[in-house]
Amino acid sequence: MSPEKRVMEWLTGGTPVLYLLVCFTALLGAVYWLSNSGRFTRPAQATPSGQLGQRGSAGASFLGAVTRLQPHAGQPIWIARDGRAYNLFWQAQAAGDARHAEALLHSGAVFPVEDDTEARVIGEGRGCYRVRLLEGERQGQEGWAPAANLASLAAHRGL
Repeated sequence: MSPEKRVMEWLTGGTPVLYLLVCFTALLGAVYWLSNSGRFTRPAQATPSGQLGQRGSAGASFLGAVTRLQPHAGQPIWIARDGRAYNLFWQAQAAGDARHAEALLHSGAVFPVEDDTEARVIGEGRGCYRVRLLEGERQGQEGWAPAANLASLAAHRGL
């Protein structure tokens, strides 16, 4: 019997365990392909706080710029204390995983900021900025904010 016939017999009438193994492998391949196809995009990865001075997508550096934090798309303004918390929070938000997002909020790794809070840009990442809050009850604290929440910079970048 040829190898092709053995494989077909195995897939269609072979043992159920082997058939499930083949189906599971095909499913894993499909998930891998979808995750790398760009169809399901990941949130922007924040730049670690030690890497300052990177350029924004428009080619201009916004380091030192003072801006106002504004809500975007009806969502509150969330600031993450570090790049890891930023990535985890926005991945949880994108996946609709309220439990993980709330855990980050309760731990203090992510915190809300009032609308129209003044902030200074102290670092740049891909799709996010590290800011130092200049007013409000969290004055002096630092963290990562999505670019769309920085009013003057979002207008400049077309967000």
